[in-house]
Formats: sequence, C-alpha cells, structure tokens
Amino acid sequence: MFHWVKERLKTISLFAQLSDQELDAIAHIATVRTYKPKTLAFMQGDPLDRVFFMINVDALQKKR
Repeated sequence: MFHWVKERLKTISLFAQLSDQELDAIAHIATVRTYKPKTLAFMQGDPLDRVFFMINVDALQKKR
C-alpha cells in the first residue's frame, strides 16, 4: 500500500516537487480509507485534525 500512496501523492500538485525521501515520510503516516456510496467522510464543523485527499470521487459534495 505504501508504494500506491506514494504514487498517488506524486499526482497532486502540492506534493509534485517533493523528494522521494519527503514523499516516503508522508506515505508512512498516511491512512487509506474506502467509503461506501453515500457515506460521509467528514462534515462541516468537524475538528481540523487531518487532511483528506479524495480519489475516484463520483459524488458531489453537499453542504448540510
């Protein structure tokens, strides 16, 4: 899974210029999660203690 995360990070402009060592550090602490359709990953007002990078998102975000 580590290699998969690292390769996905390289496709995000924010991380594109990082060295392999820097990408490795981020990939080692990353958590990959899979959500079922219509499952909320986070909501407005949730604590700001993590960052989400969504891949293959097929739904529109709706503000509730």
